[in-house]
Amino acid sequence: MRCKKCAVGYGLDSGKCVKCEGSKYYEEGSAECEECSTRIDKCQMCKGPICTQCKDPYVISGKTCKACIDGTFFDSTQKQCLPCSPNCHTCNSNGCKKCKPKYGPSPENPTTCALCTQTTFHHPNTKSCLPCHSSLPHCTECSDSKTCTKCEPDYGIRENGKCEKCSAGNYYREGSVRCLKCAVKCVSCGEDSCVKCAVGYGLSRDGKGCVLCWGEMFYERGEINCRSCGVIEHC
Repeated sequence: MRCKKCAVGYGLDSGKCVKCEGSKYYEEGSAECEECSTRIDKCQMCKGPICTQCKDPYVISGKTCKACIDGTFFDSTQKQCLPCSPNCHTCNSNGCKKCKPKYGPSPENPTTCALCTQTTFHHPNTKSCLPCHSSLPHCTECSDSKTCTKCEPDYGIRENGKCEKCSAGNYYREGSVRCLKCAVKCVSCGEDSCVKCAVGYGLSRDGKGCVLCWGEMFYERGEINCRSCGVIEHC
């Protein structure tokens, strides 16, 4: 015999009455048990209007099923969202897949995140910390892929944030981020001395600057000091 109507809490299945439980629930006025997911999206197990277990990888949130938020991942054993490792934006049970801005995979443990050091920057495409010089030639420290904060020796930071070799009339001083100007009329110098003066000038007596060769002194190409007119007979 085939049943045409079942008692409350039961539904028809091939002419027989079965209890509406597990992934099915009883809907008043319906002849068959209804799937939990028809009432609550992504729901796998329910008791009437209340979901008791969501489909993987979703979890119960109030009266609905929702995916784990950023910074957490779904644990299939515990059926719940667990926190990622510190400073990780997206992860799974195997570790971090995407670190938060300014962080990259740790050199000691690539499944965790570490703050990008001064000699590296966070690359948005690779989601990792890359050496400053990979984006900014001659740069040893940077704040991002476009802004250098410290250059190699003999290089200074330009207005555009890149490194440029100190040109004639400028010099590099350790600890300085920019090229510094030599003394007036000095075209090549160190931190405390001038090495070469412009045409028509010679080194001052202390060697730190340049003086005009005139009066009893004259300029001779190839010489770094002004020469005395006395070297010329009868001058």
